[in-house]
Amino acid sequence: PAAVGFIAYAKMGGIDFDMFASSLYNLGLFFTLLLFFMYKNFIGLKFFISWWAFTFPLAAITIASMLAFKITKIVFYKYFAFLFIAITTIVILLVTVTTIKHMLKGEVCIQE
Repeated sequence: PAAVGFIAYAKMGGIDFDMFASSLYNLGLFFTLLLFFMYKNFIGLKFFISWWAFTFPLAAITIASMLAFKITKIVFYKYFAFLFIAITTIVILLVTVTTIKHMLKGEVCIQE
């Protein structure tokens, strides 16, 4: 994800929030918001263990938002960080509960 690129770029050189860093963060934010607006497409999906793949980009944009606030001290990024922490926590809890439920039914890690 672009958010991981932003985190790596920020950690490499102790950068200021330049145009490239801003572009990486905004691209990560765009893809995150795009997924949020597509939530109706995900509601009816059957559970697969690959649902865990959604937690990584959410955690990445959360960390990127915290880092953007640390670098710039702009409150906008602080609010995004709090929002993303809450959303990421809820998504991880939902995926955890769903995974455990399907594990108890014997539907996870079975031979084909």
